[in-house]
Amino acid sequence: MIGTIGTDEYLQAFQSGCGCSVPLEVIRRNAESVLGPERSELLDLLEQLSRRIPIAAFTNTIELHWTLLMNSKNYRFPSFFGQIFASHLLGDAKPRTSAFAKVLDTLGLNPSEVVFIDDSVLNVSGANQLGMRGIIFEGASKLREDLSQYLEF
Repeated sequence: MIGTIGTDEYLQAFQSGCGCSVPLEVIRRNAESVLGPERSELLDLLEQLSRRIPIAAFTNTIELHWTLLMNSKNYRFPSFFGQIFASHLLGDAKPRTSAFAKVLDTLGLNPSEVVFIDDSVLNVSGANQLGMRGIIFEGASKLREDLSQYLEF
């Protein structure tokens, strides 16, 4: 996730780690299949937020998934973010405070100016360690409720 190897090396390492003779193309398709479809309720929320405030994303990902996620034919969500940070390009990953510090530095923001949303308690805890306010994602309706302490909906 921190970009020290590319897709081919990743797939080969996965193949080797499996200890069986699965063709690389099958492993690739399996790795690609873990990305699910977009959820309309989240797209609606992202659109509403992006019209009111600047929003950015920080994802722990690999080159293979990044290529798929950034393809506008596959996903609409990237268009709602002013900036998207990917761990494999950043060379660092959540929940490390060093990763969050790199993102904050690029955005030119103080931690207290950021509300960080993630479905991982560990990642939210990492953000909190730097002084960001954190919300654990538990679904679109709960996120709207949690965000209401910062914004009016």
